[in-house]
Amino acid sequence: MTVLEASNKLYEWFEKNESFSLSKNGKDKDNYKDLLLVSENPNLNKLILKKALKEFEKGKACTKLEDEVYEYWVLLKPFDTYSQTITIEPQVAKAIGNIINEYCNVIENESDRCEYKKITSKDIQNLVILFLNLSKKEDTEEQT
Repeated sequence: MTVLEASNKLYEWFEKNESFSLSKNGKDKDNYKDLLLVSENPNLNKLILKKALKEFEKGKACTKLEDEVYEYWVLLKPFDTYSQTITIEPQVAKAIGNIINEYCNVIENESDRCEYKKITSKDIQNLVILFLNLSKKEDTEEQT
C-alpha cells in the first residue's frame, strides 16, 4: 500500500466516521482491520497509515490524541464542511469547459454551461455526473 492509497482510504473513512484509532500494542481492537481487511505486512501498513494521518494533521483536518492503549485521530470539524482550493491551467479549464458545454448541447441544457475562466465546484460536479452517466451506459451496453 502506498501513502496515497492510505490517504484515500482514510478520506473515505472520515466521510462516515469522526475518528480513527490504532492500538499501541497491536492487541487491542482498533479501526485498522475495519479499514484494511487483508494485509501481507500489517506493521508496514500501520506505519503508512500513520504517515497519511500525519498529513491529515498537517492539513488541519484532524488532531492526534493518545491514552495508554490507543492513538486517536479526531476530525476538527465535520468532514463535509471541508473544501479544497485548486489551480487549473488554462488548457485544462478549456478542456473541462468544452466537455461540459458539449454535453449541455447534447442534452439541450443551457443552465449548466461552463465559463472557461471561472471553473466552479458545480462544473467539477457536472464532470463527475457526466462520467457516472457514461460509465453506467457502458456497463449497460456490456451486459447486453
